[in-house]
Amino acid sequence: MLFLGSGKIVKNYRILQRYFEIIDEMNIDKTTTLPSTEDIELISRLVKEGKKTLLELLDTLTLKFIPKVNIEAAIKVYKEVLGVEIPPNIAVSYIAKDLAGWTLEIAENLGVIRINIDNIPS
Repeated sequence: MLFLGSGKIVKNYRILQRYFEIIDEMNIDKTTTLPSTEDIELISRLVKEGKKTLLELLDTLTLKFIPKVNIEAAIKVYKEVLGVEIPPNIAVSYIAKDLAGWTLEIAENLGVIRINIDNIPS
């Protein structure tokens, strides 16, 4: 499990772990993709402004992460880990959604939000 990830939203961290390994192998700076203080502050601000549902926060953060995801690494990780070839835009979206979920888990572990697991769709 990645740092401060609880598994409440991201059920399997294998994909993200391998994604970051691939990024390292490609000599790409992964700090541009990792959740940041700015992301946690965005969550806090959105909640204070009334954007409170988990899906709203997840969608907002996913859109924020999409341009940060390396397309080649995203495609490669799904082929390696799950043995499937998926379209580049889908691979990028899935990685971005996991990054968004991980960021929300971090925010909860830092006391910024509380995630109600009963409201998380399976």
